[in-house]
Amino acid sequence: MVLEEHLLYTNLRNLGQMINMEKYADRRDNSLAAIRVLGSVILMLILYIFYQNYSINVARENIEITIPPDLSLGATIKPSNMELTAVNDFATRIFQSIHHWKYNGFEEYKKNIKTYTPFITPNYRQFMLDDFQRRKEAGELNNRTRSMQPLLAAWDVEKIKVHSMSNGVAISWLVYIDMELVETYDGDEIKHLYLSYPLKVVRSDIDRNSNPWGMALDGYFGKPKELKLEDNL
Repeated sequence: MVLEEHLLYTNLRNLGQMINMEKYADRRDNSLAAIRVLGSVILMLILYIFYQNYSINVARENIEITIPPDLSLGATIKPSNMELTAVNDFATRIFQSIHHWKYNGFEEYKKNIKTYTPFITPNYRQFMLDDFQRRKEAGELNNRTRSMQPLLAAWDVEKIKVHSMSNGVAISWLVYIDMELVETYDGDEIKHLYLSYPLKVVRSDIDRNSNPWGMALDGYFGKPKELKLEDNL
């Protein structure tokens, strides 16, 4: 009888220990699971914070503004708003560069069209390729140089007009740029004119790596007009 009671007691104690161990194992597993979940949440929060900081820094770096030349009376400057002076500067620089043949227009004109493709629309690019072919067939390129420079008194805000807008932002402009054009053939000057070129500029924020201006020349909206020098003095 005593032996049976002792065995019963021993079995009950072992059963209790097993139950306690199972409860302990369950609590440990639950704790490990909770730690894993919390660790995942903390990691995601850290990654989210880093992402937000990166986005803010990139946004600060990529905010672009254009400054009007005269700030004596103050100015309201909005990001992504193109000042008319910037549009004029862009049109002048790109147009002047495309039509600069330092040594030989036969080689340089087409090369310039390719080089400045990111700054012109497909329509204007095709127009210039056709112009190149026409000049080539007419013998107006070989051994010919061309240079353009803006007339010193040519800048006038009245020569730039906003052509169209979208959501309150200008997306195209009509610009008159006045240039002094000089061409030579075999070293002899054959052309010296003062011309006003009516150019259309459009917003083209497609690839800032190739075109940081965010604009493109879209060709002529009228015929170039010959000027008298005194008209721009």
